[in-house]
Amino acid sequence: MPDATITIDMEKTCQGCGEPGAMPNGLCMACAADKLVTLQMHIDKADLKLAKAALDNEDGNPVLNCLLVRDDTIVAADGFAVVVREKSGEAGSINRGEVMIPLNIVGLLKLGKDEHVEIVETDEEDKTANIMRGMLTMASVTFKPREGTYPDYRQLFPAAPNRTWVSMDIELLRNTLKALPGEGAIDIGIVDPKTPVELRMGDEDGDRTYALMMPMLRPEEYRPRWFKGREQ
Repeated sequence: MPDATITIDMEKTCQGCGEPGAMPNGLCMACAADKLVTLQMHIDKADLKLAKAALDNEDGNPVLNCLLVRDDTIVAADGFAVVVREKSGEAGSINRGEVMIPLNIVGLLKLGKDEHVEIVETDEEDKTANIMRGMLTMASVTFKPREGTYPDYRQLFPAAPNRTWVSMDIELLRNTLKALPGEGAIDIGIVDPKTPVELRMGDEDGDRTYALMMPMLRPEEYRPRWFKGREQ
């Protein structure tokens, strides 16, 4: 079972302001925020969706079975892939500190429309994840962060100044990948930013599937077509 508890008790008053709704540390969320020094995190629905898709669900390196939030950067990884999301704007500017959220706690953070997660310190050891809708706290979970040192994921990114970047229409890419049959490996061929990207794969019956996708051309960011209309 996940090591998590509902932490707001509306029958207990805050030791700071006397208002109902105290956490185990005796403070309400407003007073706890006033005492906040080193940790303040804002995680939205898009962050969680990406993280849950990338997190390792098997027992392996325990450090990887967590979501790393370090200032304005959110990292999820397993033994085969790393996903890094850098926050910007208002959400990124308010984030400060570092915490590794265990995988079972990430699974508890289910967000509805217009909801986000705020993580604050409750005491020296525990952290609190609050599911917020605007300024209203919908649910609250106390957890112990994962201990250890997160691997230096930045070393995995190749230092290749001459790498080729190809811009793809995300809906076209998503729909094409969904349409490909079978499971297993897919080969991706990239020549240059203006050349169609080639996908190919085989299935267990020996059939092979090929797909070509036109890239987006920058700075105009439009996708050219092979066929503009049937000639009369």
